[in-house]
Amino acid sequence: MRPYLFFAAICVWGLAGCADGAQVPNTAAEVTADSTEGIQIARRREVVEVAPSRPKCDEVPFQTELWFQDVGLLVQLVPVEGGARLDVRDTACRVVRSRMLQGVRAPDYPCYLADVSYNQTSKLVAVRDFDLVWVYDVMADRLFGPLEPRFRLPRQWADAGSGRILRLELWEYYLTGWAQDLGAFVFDMSQEAPRAVPAEAEYRLPNEMVRSLFLLPADEAGNRQAILPWYDYEGAAFRVNPLFERPLPIEPLTDEAMRTARFVRLSAKDARGQTRTWTVDMLTGLLQEAPPR
Repeated sequence: MRPYLFFAAICVWGLAGCADGAQVPNTAAEVTADSTEGIQIARRREVVEVAPSRPKCDEVPFQTELWFQDVGLLVQLVPVEGGARLDVRDTACRVVRSRMLQGVRAPDYPCYLADVSYNQTSKLVAVRDFDLVWVYDVMADRLFGPLEPRFRLPRQWADAGSGRILRLELWEYYLTGWAQDLGAFVFDMSQEAPRAVPAEAEYRLPNEMVRSLFLLPADEAGNRQAILPWYDYEGAAFRVNPLFERPLPIEPLTDEAMRTARFVRLSAKDARGQTRTWTVDMLTGLLQEAPPR
């Protein structure tokens, strides 16, 4: 599994989400020919393939249900004593398989399913506990976790709520989220087992919050997308904040001092072999391209 499809439409990050459960039929043209008095008459018929409708099964709490329309499977997160259980149901609401989440950190605290913000190609379901994450591969019937966010710089816990996962979003084969008072984290789901993606750079803000910059591989050609995730506490909104309209051959940082600096330089060579350079202001989150030399 590779995350290439994720970056085919990377420019829509933060601009638009995918429609969930939209009923759009697939159409295919089929042409037949009849002979009438030596004249070939072509007729075009439309063959409509109707996708299965979302079943109305047992009601579950908010953000604990995900419908995969193309394969006709409904995933529900069901609270049980001491933890939670994932049920996979068919279009007749029959439970075809279940997986228990072992090691729920806070049994009395509700778990939620992550938003699928790009599309459902990967068929992955992510679950957020208070400060832990599980990932379930629906088609392979494989459960990973619990996973714990990892950070480059040391973090400071303000109170008992620190570390609580406020948002978790699945972008094809990358899982990105935000932990209260701790900041952004990313998991790469494209390998056999999930792995934490270390931030390329982190900067501690005057209010002790940390802003993180991630470089995410996009294809085998070495292109990468840079993201600067941020959470707006006042508006309760999480933004992945891609810095470029499309992936570029951005070079990883080699200057260790820059990994914790306010200004981070990113560079990439264009099709003519000329180097383009950008500066990321980690305090404001703004990106500015340097004039060509």
